[in-house]
Amino acid sequence: MIKRKVLRLDSIRVAVLDEADRMLDMGFIDDVKEILSETPEFRQTLLFSATMPDEIKHLAKTYMKNPEILTVSTDAVPIDRIKQTYIVAEWKDKLNALLKILDREKPELAIVFVKTKFEASKLAHKLKLKGHYAISLHGNLSQNQRDKAIHLFRHGHARILVATDIAAR
Repeated sequence: MIKRKVLRLDSIRVAVLDEADRMLDMGFIDDVKEILSETPEFRQTLLFSATMPDEIKHLAKTYMKNPEILTVSTDAVPIDRIKQTYIVAEWKDKLNALLKILDREKPELAIVFVKTKFEASKLAHKLKLKGHYAISLHGNLSQNQRDKAIHLFRHGHARILVATDIAAR
């Protein structure tokens, strides 16, 4: 749209780059650079990234003035209290494999990661049908619904949280 002159960014005052590391992973970094180059020099730029690879640091240095780095503590939950389990299963056997793990381990709380919003909702529904109180967490939920899901999970009312990796962040 910018190249076709349908979209002009010359009056942008705030630019927000969310999931910058994911954009890098997906090969969109050149597009981000091109978009930023079309914005005014005097703007506020906010960059959010779960990780800070060199290319993201370079992007910040190039397009931001006196950037401040805020880091979130990664030691909120002691790793020794988290048990991670995985098995290799054929696609058609994944639900039964997960049910076996849940039945064998009987976790107090469990988070199951899936790739898509649809898979999160579908798996949470299937787990409920099998007698497990599960709730989904993904980007199609409103902020109120996401807050409710986290509240139910934190307080043990939902033992299984089925989340997309993006929503889980």
